[in-house]
Amino acid sequence: MLAGLVVPRVRLEAEKTTAYLPVTSPASKRGRQRASHVLLLSSARSGSSLTGDIMNHDEGVYYVFEPLHNAESFMWKRLARRNATLDDIEESLRSTADLILDAFFSCRFSDLDLSQLDMDFLQRNPETAELASCVLTYLKWRAIQDEDDPQTTSIPEKLSQCIKSAETNCSQANTRLLKVIRVRVDNLEQLMLRHPDLVVIVLIRDPRASIWSRTKAFSEPWANHSSYFPQGLCRDIENDLSASVRLNTVYPGRIKIVRYESLAENPILVSRCLYNYTGLAWSKNVQNLIEKQTFAGKYTTPVTNSEDDKVKDQTFTVVREDSSQTAHAWRSDADWNFVIDVQKNCFGVLRQLGYRLFRFEQDLRQIPVLPGDMDPIQINDDVLLCV
Repeated sequence: MLAGLVVPRVRLEAEKTTAYLPVTSPASKRGRQRASHVLLLSSARSGSSLTGDIMNHDEGVYYVFEPLHNAESFMWKRLARRNATLDDIEESLRSTADLILDAFFSCRFSDLDLSQLDMDFLQRNPETAELASCVLTYLKWRAIQDEDDPQTTSIPEKLSQCIKSAETNCSQANTRLLKVIRVRVDNLEQLMLRHPDLVVIVLIRDPRASIWSRTKAFSEPWANHSSYFPQGLCRDIENDLSASVRLNTVYPGRIKIVRYESLAENPILVSRCLYNYTGLAWSKNVQNLIEKQTFAGKYTTPVTNSEDDKVKDQTFTVVREDSSQTAHAWRSDADWNFVIDVQKNCFGVLRQLGYRLFRFEQDLRQIPVLPGDMDPIQINDDVLLCV
C-alpha cells in the first residue's frame, strides 16, 4: 500500500468493537422536523425495496440499498471455517452489522471493509454507484497487481478520491436512508443511542405472502422447504414487534411499525404518512413518481427481450402495474397446503398483525381482497404508523 494513501481499512477480526460515548436521546415525538438518519428495516420479500425507492424520491436523500448483504455471507463463510457455534456466528453478525450501519450513517466509508461490501447492490442507486465502481475496479486491480503496471498508482488514488467524494456527498445530504433486511430490531438500541436523530421504520408483511414470494424468487434448495421459513420468519416478526414496543418506550416516537399491505392498497396516502413522519419533502413531482410506480399499468407496458427478462423484471422490480394486486397475488398462486402449514406455524403473529386466517380455500382465492380481510394490529397504538 502506498504511503499516505487513504483507503478503507480491512478488519481482520470482525469481532472487534468500537467504544462510543453515550448520547442523550430526545424524548419528544416526531412531527415534521426532518430526520437526518432513517433506517427502513424489514424481511426478505416484504416490500422494502418498493418502500425504500418511494422514500428516495426526495432529492435530499442519500439512499443506501442493503449495506449488509455481502457482510452476512462473508461472516458465515469466515466463521464456518473456525467451526464456530451458531451463537458465535449470530453475535459476530450483530457486531459487524452495527459497525457497518454506523459507518454509513456517519459517512465514514473509509472505516468499511471492502471485502464486506456488495458492489452489485451499491450500484443500484446513483448515490453509491460511483463508489461501487471504484471499489470494484480497485479489487480487480489488487487481485492481479503488477508493480510495473503504470496504473499501480492511479487506481488506488482513484479509489481514495471516490471515497472522499462519497463521504462528502453523504455528509451534505439532508437525510441518510438505509434499507436493510439483515438485522433485527433488538440489535438497534446502541445505534439509536449514538444517533439521536435516527428514526426506524419497521415494515411488516403477511408472512404467508413473504414466504411464498421467497420460494418463487430464490433458487436455493432450502427456499422450497416451507417447514423452515414459517418458524424462522414468524419468530423474527414476533421479536421485532416486541422490541419495537420496548424501544418506543425508551425512545418515544423514533420507531414505528408499518404494514406493507397498507402502502400497497393506499400508496399515496401511506407514502405521505411516511414522508410526514420522517420530515421528507412532499411535492407534486414526488406524488407523480409514486403514482407511476404503483399504478404503472396506467402509464406504460414494460418491454422485455425474453421470457426470462419478463420473469426477472416482475420478481425484483420496484415498479408495480398495480401495487394492491401485486401485494395480494399470492392468494391466487399459493398452494393451499402451503398456506395451511404457514398458518399453523404463524398463528399468533397472523392474529396479532390482523391478517385473516383462512379455513377454506375458496375464501383465500377471493379477489379483490375484502375490507374484513385485515383487522387492526393488536399492539400499542403509539408504535403504529399509517394504519
